[in-house]
Amino acid sequence: VMAPFKNLDMDMANGNSMESSGLGDVKISGLIPLWENDRRRIHLTAGISYPTGSIKETDAMSMGGGMPMNMRLGYPMQLGSGTFDLLPNLTYFAQEDEASWGAQVSSVIRMGENSENYSFGNGFMATAWYAHKLSNLLSASVRIKGNTWGKIDGQDSEIVVNPMMSPTDPANSGGDRIDLLFGLNLLTGSVQGRSQMANGHRLAIEVGFPIHQDLNGNQMETDLRIMLGWQWAF
Repeated sequence: VMAPFKNLDMDMANGNSMESSGLGDVKISGLIPLWENDRRRIHLTAGISYPTGSIKETDAMSMGGGMPMNMRLGYPMQLGSGTFDLLPNLTYFAQEDEASWGAQVSSVIRMGENSENYSFGNGFMATAWYAHKLSNLLSASVRIKGNTWGKIDGQDSEIVVNPMMSPTDPANSGGDRIDLLFGLNLLTGSVQGRSQMANGHRLAIEVGFPIHQDLNGNQMETDLRIMLGWQWAF
């Protein structure tokens, strides 16, 4: 179960700034083993996203230099999709003494329109990775990831299409991107004499950049992606 809290902000070249924050869409998923031997496995993850995130966020904005008015924010600034979304995922993973590798395909399938008469486009992702052990605690990884996602279908009548603000136009959505990412993983492992509370921790950092990017209409491109994560298995 994942319940994200989002804080989104955007500064426009024309002087407008906008912000939204709150609970996003809650996701529930389960892992189903399909095949496994000593060092290889394939599993399916079946998930669903519940539309708990708001799609009616507003903020004070000015049109053409006029007095600021409270207006509904553009699509990327909303906290959720407003639809029930299916989240299928298939993963292959292999591990040897000094290295591991794998591949994964996943998608986001929108189930109809939301209450504001639109739906975000379906998405598809594929990734493959290789990681190599540098020491008993440290490993390095390289990964390639491809994403493609469809345009917004429909339009929220409360979102005023403003040529000065591309996030308000459904035509400025969808596209595809391929990222190349490099990571470091620090795993404490099970150390004799150390308490269970101190074992099983993993710190990971991954840095990546796009090697291909093709977006529909006027959208903000991605220059750099940085992920910092902590995991505790017990």
